[in-house]
Amino acid sequence: MKAYSMDLRLRALPMCDAGRTTREVARTIDVSESWIRLIKQRRREDQMVGPRPSGGRRHGHFKPEHLQQLERWLKKHPDATLESLLGHVEQDLGLSCSLMAVCRAVKKIGWSLKKRPFVRANKIVRT
Repeated sequence: MKAYSMDLRLRALPMCDAGRTTREVARTIDVSESWIRLIKQRRREDQMVGPRPSGGRRHGHFKPEHLQQLERWLKKHPDATLESLLGHVEQDLGLSCSLMAVCRAVKKIGWSLKKRPFVRANKIVRT
């Protein structure tokens, strides 16, 4: 969702300063009362009225050299589980990360760790 424009912010604050209630200002410019309270609080505490920057890009734990080491270890141990890989990552690479981060790293280097044994389909069919 995009932030409200500076024009709207600069219209709302003078209305509040003129003595109008938060509810009146919110109804006049068609925004929520909580937004009016937040913009007043931000001006009071930070002396700023502009929108805060939106979130940035997430960076993974694994650098290219870590991915290479992980791939070398996977080639030696192709039957490894994610839990064993996590232990390897924490112990040998010195990285502290989650199981999901290891899963994303494995997918990034093109490996699949599907651990489902082959089971023949049941010949009994529902009728």
